[in-house]
Amino acid sequence: MDYFNLRNEQRSDWSGKAKLKCTVRDFEEVKRAVDYLKAHSLNTIEDLNQAIDSLNQTAAPLRGQLKQNENRMRTIAQIRDAAAVHAKLKPIHDTFIKKNFKLTKDAYAAQHKDELESFNKAVRTLMKLNGSTAVDFRHWMPNFLRCNRAAQSCANWKPCSRTSLH
Repeated sequence: MDYFNLRNEQRSDWSGKAKLKCTVRDFEEVKRAVDYLKAHSLNTIEDLNQAIDSLNQTAAPLRGQLKQNENRMRTIAQIRDAAAVHAKLKPIHDTFIKKNFKLTKDAYAAQHKDELESFNKAVRTLMKLNGSTAVDFRHWMPNFLRCNRAAQSCANWKPCSRTSLH
């Protein structure tokens, strides 16, 4: 009952109707929690702690897989973005490479400095993450979608923690 006294003190300046509505909501939340505990035969703190430990053991591999999938999705998104920049700026880079004279090449480089830097960054990203500047999206997109589906299914399952129950 300390919980309800604390909640009533927090609502001391509220209107009577608001106090009543929130108190009823608090009782409904407690009722749902008690119903859950009864349905799962969690009669003691030890039973509850054991159930939490069991859920956390189940959740640990899922968390690891979720993290791995998120990292893979992030990598695929970086490859996709770098490939788009590479494709967009490749004509500018090719023109720069075809310049034969130092003065014209330097002038062109100065004129297109930002584009050439972005292109070179995209090339470095692709080489680091993909091993090549050639990207086969038929390979990456199914992998991305699979990781995304796995991440969504893991994200929908969240075990409760000890701190949220005390």
